[in-house]
Amino acid sequence: MIFETRQRRFLAEINVIPLVDVVLVLLVIFMVTAPMLYRGMDIKLPTSASNTIKPEIRAVLTIEKDQRLYLDKDQVSVAQLERKLHLLKQEQPV
Repeated sequence: MIFETRQRRFLAEINVIPLVDVVLVLLVIFMVTAPMLYRGMDIKLPTSASNTIKPEIRAVLTIEKDQRLYLDKDQVSVAQLERKLHLLKQEQPV
């Protein structure tokens, strides 16, 4: 009896082509069905008869390096600044 010594090689590589095919098909399915799932509910929001929100009046005070004062874009002295701030406070009470 003669024994043949043949070595068998095992195929150790994984064939990824079918996996890629399946993943691409699933990707296409999700891309097609995802926009169909986006649906909103139609609701009627309550409305207000009067507008109770008043816009805020803001003032910007700027002090420069040479001690000049500006209220918004107008140059003011310290006395004028105090007077204008009191007027703004009376127009818009907090």
